[in-house]
Amino acid sequence: MSFVTVTDAFSSTFDNYEVIMAAVPYFLETRLEELGAKYRKSPEMWVAMLCVDGNLVTGQNLATVELMAAKVVDMLERRKHTY
Repeated sequence: MSFVTVTDAFSSTFDNYEVIMAAVPYFLETRLEELGAKYRKSPEMWVAMLCVDGNLVTGQNLATVELMAAKVVDMLERRKHTY
């Protein structure tokens, strides 16, 4: 896991920290960092954040959906041309 850079929907700075913690056993951000991942998050809430590490594409929130889709399509197109 130490070679992976990722992001996810709920960072530990999420506004409703207490509400979320009542529903989930841990924040994915915290657990991934414990496992050695390089976690990246947007400096502001609900701002797009895309991480690409090899073939792994992760997005932080809904603002990132179009960026993620475009990146995946681009990666698939590039892969198609290598065969």
